Amino acid sequence: MLTKAEKAAIALLRYSVTGEEAASEFRCLTAAEALPLEKIISINGILPTVYPCLDQLGPKAAGCLREKLCTAYYSSVSQSVLQDKEGKAFLSALSGAGFDSIPLKGWLLRTLYPDITRRSMADLDILVRNFDYPKIEAIAVSLGYTSSGDTVWKHVNFHKAEDDANVEVHRRLTDESGAVAKWEKDIFSRAVKEEGSEHIFRMSDEDFYIFHMLHLLKDFGNGKIGLRRIADTWLYLEKYGDMDRAYLDKDFSEMEISEFVHRMEKLAAVCFGGETPDEDSELLLHHACSYGIFGTMRSYKLGRIARMSKKTMRGGKLRSAMSSVFLPYGRMKTHYPVLKKAPILLPYCWCCRIVKYRHNMHSNLKRLDYSDIDQKEFDYMKKVLRAGGLKV
Repeated sequence: MLTKAEKAAIALLRYSVTGEEAASEFRCLTAAEALPLEKIISINGILPTVYPCLDQLGPKAAGCLREKLCTAYYSSVSQSVLQDKEGKAFLSALSGAGFDSIPLKGWLLRTLYPDITRRSMADLDILVRNFDYPKIEAIAVSLGYTSSGDTVWKHVNFHKAEDDANVEVHRRLTDESGAVAKWEKDIFSRAVKEEGSEHIFRMSDEDFYIFHMLHLLKDFGNGKIGLRRIADTWLYLEKYGDMDRAYLDKDFSEMEISEFVHRMEKLAAVCFGGETPDEDSELLLHHACSYGIFGTMRSYKLGRIARMSKKTMRGGKLRSAMSSVFLPYGRMKTHYPVLKKAPILLPYCWCCRIVKYRHNMHSNLKRLDYSDIDQKEFDYMKKVLRAGGLKV
């Protein structure tokens, strides 16, 4: 199922991560054979990881790809160095103001790679205890950032135009309810202080892995996966293989994501551990190479309707549109705490939410327009989600 270019991209990434040399068929690619790798590398967020190792593909392929990716690669390295500087300054400022914080996602994952510049990240995510928007905004402004404004969602965005730096400060990790909300509730009580810091924490190894899988699941349910996420999973398991598996299995089971986690771990083992791929693994890798880590508007729509359909594509389209406008009660409680005491106000809160986001009505309606999705695409996405362990 995988094309030669897709296999070559995975082999190159495997060499970059594990040092295992690519098979001989991938070490002498022609320039023409290497051309499709440009897109696969770019959309999967693995450019800084594989660029230093392009010689593994042979001189013709390496020369071709360097010519096309050189500018983007050095821009990525520069951005990583800048993000490191800005991130440390932002965390230090929060700490100086007495805020307890936990850096999330790429801030830790980048340390699993040979060098922090070998793993890109779109922005810096920080979870803050006792979230206080006015105080946090004042800190951000003092560092040269502007705010997109406070919001009831899980994080607020700050942007520094001068350096094109982005920081997302989280009041919570997710917008989920049930077992996920229960797990998240006491996340700071299980976190440990970073060495030499009074206010900067890191999650326990197990909690970070759970959060990693929840984040991966959210993206996967919206039709995207990405080779970088698979590499992150492999490297994390390699470094923290002594995690408390009983703790993980219990939480994954309560969250009803055990099968998804199993499939993702198997996929990592196929890519980097030499495990023989099955049909599901090849389908997932093909999807990653086709849509990348950020996906497309089309893959987002497909993921939503395939995930929400019970039997038919038409039903999936209807449920997806309805759930976007009328969030379920569990999630609405997160955004409108008054519902915890007065559930009867749910219709009123739905109306408030619609009014609040009316200024983005055009773009929101565009995201809900499924008229161009056909049955073949729908069936394909159903197959992808099932390959990842989702019951759809």
